[in-house]
Amino acid sequence: MLVPPILYKNLRKNASDELGKYTLSEPFKRDLYFLRNSGFIEVNAISRIPPQGGNLSAHIRITSAGRQYIQTREVIERSIAKEKGWEDDERADDISSDTN
Repeated sequence: MLVPPILYKNLRKNASDELGKYTLSEPFKRDLYFLRNSGFIEVNAISRIPPQGGNLSAHIRITSAGRQYIQTREVIERSIAKEKGWEDDERADDISSDTN
């Protein structure tokens, strides 16, 4: 399963408990439902998360499947970066959006 770059970035932030301040917009809610339905995060009820807050990590926990997805994707991205000669390049940090 491929997670879009912005969702992957948020999943990684959640894994390090660094989600911080948030505004729960409708598109963001859809992203949370996607991650929850994919088994990457646990949340009691997305509808009960306050519309704004100081720490979204207080409401969401990453699952072992979410952590495994991050680890696997990082290995793949490092491999692609190495293959393309990007190991020391800024592009290696955001390879998930590369379409070449």
